Amino acid sequence: MTNEINKYQVQFNLPLEDNDGLQLDDVHTELQESLASTYGGFTMHYARGVWMNEGKLYNESVAVYTIAMTVSEYFDFKRLALKIGEKARQEAVYMVDPLGKVDIFNI
Repeated sequence: MTNEINKYQVQFNLPLEDNDGLQLDDVHTELQESLASTYGGFTMHYARGVWMNEGKLYNESVAVYTIAMTVSEYFDFKRLALKIGEKARQEAVYMVDPLGKVDIFNI
């Protein structure tokens, strides 16, 4: 964790199951351990993610992680989020950056 004073809220959504319906408990545990050790902690709550893609409605349970970090820490966090998204066998990941901009990164 850095000693910079200004921290900002970042959000990362991760489904509870992969696209084949398999539980992602191990991936969530890895993410939680990394967030706690790197950023000092996080807040997590459950929500529903719903979106349309090519005429199909998707509706899934997600864990929403909220993490406090500096703007400079976001770039390392982004790499972590993409790695976790790959392990979770996702097609894309949804994040909100420190300035409030929504980022959807294809994997």
